[in-house]
Amino acid sequence: MFYLKKICFQKSQNKIDSQGFISLAQALEKCTKLSSLKIFLYQSKINVQSAAILGSALINCNELSNLDINLNDTQIDGQVIFGLCHSLSQCAKLQSLDLMLCEIKISNEDVENLGFALSKFPNLITLTLYLQRNQINWKGVSGLMSALANCPTLSKLKLDFWGNQFNDYVTQQLGQALQKLSKLKILELNLNKSNIDQDGLQNLGNALAKCSNLFQLNLELYFNKIDIEGAQKLCIGLSNCIKLQILKLRISNDFLKQQRQLINQKVLKFKRLIAYQLFL
Repeated sequence: MFYLKKICFQKSQNKIDSQGFISLAQALEKCTKLSSLKIFLYQSKINVQSAAILGSALINCNELSNLDINLNDTQIDGQVIFGLCHSLSQCAKLQSLDLMLCEIKISNEDVENLGFALSKFPNLITLTLYLQRNQINWKGVSGLMSALANCPTLSKLKLDFWGNQFNDYVTQQLGQALQKLSKLKILELNLNKSNIDQDGLQNLGNALAKCSNLFQLNLELYFNKIDIEGAQKLCIGLSNCIKLQILKLRISNDFLKQQRQLINQKVLKFKRLIAYQLFL
């Protein structure tokens, strides 16, 4: 077990108690060569103590570079998340982190604290955050993104905000923070069902245009208040992304389906684009 490099631990909907997490932690501590770990604890009963035990164990995994943790639909709070991430920030070789935190009712303050903890990761290159259906609005996004802007090594970022309490101001906050990620090359952004209209799209497009190294963009905008004017404004902004070569757009309503040709005409004027998909 000392020489294991990859582990996938799947115990969703389980009845693991604190003693169980202690046993798991003790086992992980012995995996000194562990480089990749996946822990799926969906709908589990993890508490502050359990998270602290797990975090302390992972600190001792000196070679850990890739970590996936699924805490969807668990009864945890912001204190648990912050404590876990604070511990993980001490994993000096961690380069890729995937956190699934959907439907756990975390607040704006919790998300701000999460961002602060993540900003302390010294070598983070790839970050994926699933925050679907929580209680986050523009204040939480602003705090999170302001903190992530301090991640100097981040080059691939996926943010899934589906179904939160957003408005157009959120896209402005997102854009302003993303501009500061000077090494960002790949961005996946899920803003489905987020109350965004054409003004919000224009803000987002104009901001992304200032992401000087953005190479690939996947943008999901289903179930928003978007018309053809908003879609065109977004495309005008994105056309100024000087290094953008791969673009996937998911924008849907019945009216836009009839305007596919207009959207395609705007996008196909992008001079550097080598791959393009539009989903309506």
